[in-house]
Amino acid sequence: MQIYETILEDVHGQVTTVLLNAASYAKDNRLLPKGFDKTAVPDEVVPHGVALQDANFISGSDTVTYTVALGDASGPFTVEVELLYQPIAHRWAANAGAYNTPESQAFWSYYQRMPNQPERVAQASATVSP
Repeated sequence: MQIYETILEDVHGQVTTVLLNAASYAKDNRLLPKGFDKTAVPDEVVPHGVALQDANFISGSDTVTYTVALGDASGPFTVEVELLYQPIAHRWAANAGAYNTPESQAFWSYYQRMPNQPERVAQASATVSP
């Protein structure tokens, strides 16, 4: 599974969802907009982590490769893929619920009532033989 997201760190290298505590990125592999050249942008907007060295993580796309050990299976096989979207990760929503303000508590209450399911953006399948 590939998750495109930003993960922030505080000054001690600990993951944080508190924006005021964020000092750097542990990971930032959000899909790049068309026309974006990750090698020619300021440090403030460059991808962080493995995405920076990933040659096929480029403007407007990424290629994800999976290798499956087949053992004695001979196929053919059907491969199914989905692109899912989740507007907010649970750890970010839970952080909002930790604050005792009317706005934070209202948001957390709404969030908890929603099913924890991403939206399917696209799907595809193909039959392949080894």
